Amino acid sequence: MTLPRLTCLLMACLPAAAFAAEVARWTGYATDLATGAPIYSERHEAVIEDGRAVRAQVEYVDPSGKPIAAKTLEFVSPFLPLFSLADSRIGYREGIRREGEEIMVFTREPGADRDRERSVTVAGEVVADAGFDQFMRQHLEGLARGERKVFDFIVPSQLRALRFRVEKVGETEREGLSLLQLVLRPDGFILRNLVASVELDYDLASGMLYEYRGISNVRQPNGDSYRARIVFPPAERRVVSVAANHRPVSCLNGGCR
Repeated sequence: MTLPRLTCLLMACLPAAAFAAEVARWTGYATDLATGAPIYSERHEAVIEDGRAVRAQVEYVDPSGKPIAAKTLEFVSPFLPLFSLADSRIGYREGIRREGEEIMVFTREPGADRDRERSVTVAGEVVADAGFDQFMRQHLEGLARGERKVFDFIVPSQLRALRFRVEKVGETEREGLSLLQLVLRPDGFILRNLVASVELDYDLASGMLYEYRGISNVRQPNGDSYRARIVFPPAERRVVSVAANHRPVSCLNGGCR
C-alpha cells in the first residue's frame, strides 16, 4: 500500500511545521533460546507522525558488528505494513508489496533464482511483520484484563495468512518494570500442535515490548530460522524531533505511486 503519488507531492509542498515528526531509535539483542549465546542485534529506526510509526528500517548485525540483513517498512496501514527484508549472507528475502489493488506476499529461499509470490485477500483484522507490535500496543489494556485477541497473521514463508490468537498468561516484575506476559499461538488445533508458540513480555507502564521469545525472522547461515530470545532495553530507546522531510527509508517498490 504505497502512498498515492498525489499525496507524496502534496506532502513535499506543504510547510515542514504541518508534518512535524519524531524519530525513535532502539536496539534488540538476540541470543539463542537454548544456549544463551549471542547471535545478532537488530537496530531499529522509525519515523513517528501523530503518535504512530509511518516508516521504519531495521539493520541486523552479527556479534562482531557485521551487517547480515536489513528491512524497510512503510506503515500505510498500522497493522499491515509493506515491507522488504533481505539477508545478504544467504540470499533469503521476504516481504509484502502492493500491485494495483492486490496485496502481494513474496519470498525467495536461499539458492533460488526467483521469488515465489501470491496475492492475499485482506479482510477484517489482518496483521503482518512489525504491524503485530502496533496491534499489540493498541489492545494491551484489553489483554491485561484477560481478553483474548484473534486475528489473521500473514506468514511470508507460507505465502498466506494464518489465524492466530494472543492472550495473557501472567504478570511479572523484572529490572524495576511491571511486565505483562503474553503467549501467541495458532488458533487452530492442528496448527497449534505443529507451530511453536511465541512468548512476549510488554512493559505495562510504557506499552513497549521488552522481551520476545520464539522463532526469529532472521535465518541461520544454513537457512533455518533462529529460535531466539530478544531483549529490548528501555534505557537504550531514544526519541528525537526532526524535520518533516526526514525519511530514513523511501517509499518501497520504486517510490510513491
